[in-house]
Amino acid sequence: MESLYLFVKNKKIVILIILFLCVLTMETNVYSQQNALNHFIDGIEDFEKGNYNEALNSIKKAIEMDPLNLEFTYYLGVVYSAMKNYKEALKIFESLVQKDSAQFSKAYFEIAAIHSKNKEYSEALDSLSKLEILEPDNARVFLEKAYVYSNMEKFDLAEQNLKKAMELNPDLKQLVYYELGAIMVKKEDTNLAVDLFNQCIGIDSTTAIAKNAKDAIESVKLMERLIKNWNIMISFAWAYDDNVPLDPLDIVNPSSGRTIDKGDQFQSLSLSLNYKFLSQRHLESGFGYTFSNIGYKEWVANNILAHNPRLYIQFVQKPVAFRLQYDFSYYYSGGDEDDQLMDGFYLTFGGSSEDKLRMHTISPSISIDEPYNLKTDVNFIYQNRTYLDGITSDASLYALGIVQSYKFENFELYPRVGYKFGYQDSDKNDSSYRYHEGVIGLSAPNLYKFMVDSSLSYIRTEYVHFPVKGDRRDRNYMFSFSVTRLLTERLYAQISYSYNYNESNVTDNGKDPYNFRKNVYLFGLTLNF
Repeated sequence: MESLYLFVKNKKIVILIILFLCVLTMETNVYSQQNALNHFIDGIEDFEKGNYNEALNSIKKAIEMDPLNLEFTYYLGVVYSAMKNYKEALKIFESLVQKDSAQFSKAYFEIAAIHSKNKEYSEALDSLSKLEILEPDNARVFLEKAYVYSNMEKFDLAEQNLKKAMELNPDLKQLVYYELGAIMVKKEDTNLAVDLFNQCIGIDSTTAIAKNAKDAIESVKLMERLIKNWNIMISFAWAYDDNVPLDPLDIVNPSSGRTIDKGDQFQSLSLSLNYKFLSQRHLESGFGYTFSNIGYKEWVANNILAHNPRLYIQFVQKPVAFRLQYDFSYYYSGGDEDDQLMDGFYLTFGGSSEDKLRMHTISPSISIDEPYNLKTDVNFIYQNRTYLDGITSDASLYALGIVQSYKFENFELYPRVGYKFGYQDSDKNDSSYRYHEGVIGLSAPNLYKFMVDSSLSYIRTEYVHFPVKGDRRDRNYMFSFSVTRLLTERLYAQISYSYNYNESNVTDNGKDPYNFRKNVYLFGLTLNF
């Protein structure tokens, strides 16, 4: 009996211990889950502030404390996606839909969004189609599919999906009209686009979508001028060059590196006519003509008059665009002050000028829109130059360049880096050279309603048969900066500055005859019809 009593007594103690441990474990789990939730909330707050690293750390701590909470894991993928760590984000979202596709159907949207950002449109559609099977009445599925089809330029399918979304959810009517208008803009059907934007505004003019529609109508008006079959541009500029080039056609061939070490004001006038005789969705062709004149106040001998007819054909099938252009340029140089029309107006319009240069240029180019907001431009240039002054030797120039640019995700800022190699083959060996050019730049096409661009380039030129001192090697550094502002519907104003420094390994009486520095300041106005 005593042993039985002890057994029962010990059994009660064991049960009490087990119960105590269970209660303790439950309290610990509750405490752990509460701590995990606190870390998760901290992570969400940091995420909304844009502090992605802090958000990542907080959500990881939450997952460590409560690894079974898949909602924490989902938001970890959201943070990785915002940080553009798409590989990790996809891994998380795909694992969630494999574990519980019904509960985490929203992960399909995230997967599609990542593929769309990387221009992997087929994969994006595949993800949305899987979600459509799970949720056939979810209007957002068809909205997202419409966006993907629009990016693929499959506009008919995009329109069908937008209308399907509106059928499933009539509250989306205003958004659908706006998106349909955006598709019409891409199709260059500007009249229908404006009509759809107006219908969008008519539903409720106080919403953010209506405001975007009003802005879009203004953009369409500008677009109509850009896509019409013809346009005329007139530009006039006043500028100051603190080191005028010795040869006026250095503007055409800046590698000669000679200046007169004197400054002067100059004015420029340009008239450009363009006409498209073929304008289709993917194919465009046309011709143009530009008349331009540069006139100096004092160094009138440096004036230039140029005629430039051209012909081009362009094929665009996203993500690739190909353009082939031919230019014929005829330059006159020199002038006489007596040919200036009036005081304060320096242009001589070719009066007392002489034939100087005839040039043919063929320039094929390819542009490729790549994943991750990258764009590649490849350009080839062939020029045949015939100088008519009886002094300068004729030459042919070959050049190949590549520029890689990037667009930041959340604002219009485009950094770029490029390289070009060129070779000029001249009738005289001392005028033959090759060069390497590297360039970095940054452009912001809509910075507080200003178009801003800056670039810095380095050019290394080698004259392999230079007669004075064996091989001549020039180093040229150039910096340029410009700001453009739309003043009225058709009038632009521009301010620009450029700095140019050149030096060589040639010496003449202890000096480098090709060494110079120059600054050019310009203010111009452009009228577009």
